[in-house]
Amino acid sequence: MENVDRILLQPYHILDNHQVGWTMFRRVFGADGEDEDLHDKLLAAKKDLFAAVERGFLSESGAANALKCADIPRRASHLVTFAAADEDLQPWERSADVRLVPAGDVETKSAVHADMLSLVRDFGATITIPLLCGRDFLAKYPGCLADIWKFDHDAFPLLLLGFPTWLPFGGFQEGLQARSRLLNQMTALHHRIEQHQEKPPVDGGTDMSDLPAVTLARHAAFRTHGFSPRQRGITDFALLLGQNGNTQPLIFWFLLFSYSTPGLLADLRAELAAHVRVAPGGGEIVAFDTAAVTRDCPLLKSVLLETFRLTNDPVSIRYVASPLDVPDGELRHRLHPGTWLSVPHGVVQRDASVFPSPESFVPRRFIEVDPVTGKRTARPGPMRPWGAGVGACKGRTFAEKEILCVGAAILVLWEMEPADGRPWVVPAMRPGTGVMRPAADVRVAIRRRVV
Repeated sequence: MENVDRILLQPYHILDNHQVGWTMFRRVFGADGEDEDLHDKLLAAKKDLFAAVERGFLSESGAANALKCADIPRRASHLVTFAAADEDLQPWERSADVRLVPAGDVETKSAVHADMLSLVRDFGATITIPLLCGRDFLAKYPGCLADIWKFDHDAFPLLLLGFPTWLPFGGFQEGLQARSRLLNQMTALHHRIEQHQEKPPVDGGTDMSDLPAVTLARHAAFRTHGFSPRQRGITDFALLLGQNGNTQPLIFWFLLFSYSTPGLLADLRAELAAHVRVAPGGGEIVAFDTAAVTRDCPLLKSVLLETFRLTNDPVSIRYVASPLDVPDGELRHRLHPGTWLSVPHGVVQRDASVFPSPESFVPRRFIEVDPVTGKRTARPGPMRPWGAGVGACKGRTFAEKEILCVGAAILVLWEMEPADGRPWVVPAMRPGTGVMRPAADVRVAIRRRVV
């Protein structure tokens, strides 16, 4: 059907996104019979809550400031610590089952074997979560990342389909327990924010001084509109999942394609060399032009778009609130109020008439060359990786920049190769809650790049 984008641009009073969100709150994020008034509160507070996210993550200036606070170039140098004792490892190293490689097994003195997905995914999450919850949140809740992925993998899909919570599936029940812990911790966070605002001692002596402006602005909106502590926790639990559920696995796929595609790693590093400077001998980044990395690296951007195309499966869902006529060639369809409209953008991504050789990873697929100036630019074309219309992903600006910056920093600092010494094999993909999941583990050998 043509003009899908134009259809999805219909205002909220025609195509309502709130009903979609409310269904997610009830089915997925834990709202129940005690939260019936949450629906009206969300409607009343929607503008204020979104404005806070827009200022913090969606606008160019907000995204740039968030990236600055994230300090990605410095943190990327500690992706692997080479610590010998488990207690000295970083959380993302523990989840990746990092193991030191005996010195005689590799040419360099320091290398580790690790699960690539867990390492990269959890590393990215530890960068972004403090931008929403403050630095102390993960310290007080060390099981946060494990609970996010347990819920995302084992409970989210079934809840989204409307499965009842009493189903006695082991993995499903464990996912529900993870959701309970996440909700409790997000509720406790807002209790501590309330204490911080009122100036009494904060529970556990938690340092709340670095709370992001976006969180404080949302907290003010919650207070204004009478959200209970539990309702605040539910609402920001949804934001926490939205912040991490798809973005962090996308970083894994982006890096996997970058390292495994013959010749691509060298080309990416050559492109980045003009904007990222590594200390002599390697080990740390001494200059990182974030604006240039996210704006002036067409190959890097094209690799990201191609990663989106192959691994992301976005769907735009709307609730028809007012009668809507939809053109379809010579036909017109009348959508009546109460109808649900679903647009699976992934169908276009795998359409050979739109993207030749749709099953192949083509790094330069999205690069366009200006016939006059010769300037190369990567554009998504007909692809809609973040959805479309007024209900498109609210954090897309920051998420895209985060993937590009985390990916660029790791690419210039670290060497990765299959841990078994064999050629790279990109595993088959199986459906996730948005981004595909690898059907097999990808275990890699990692060492510092020497420059």
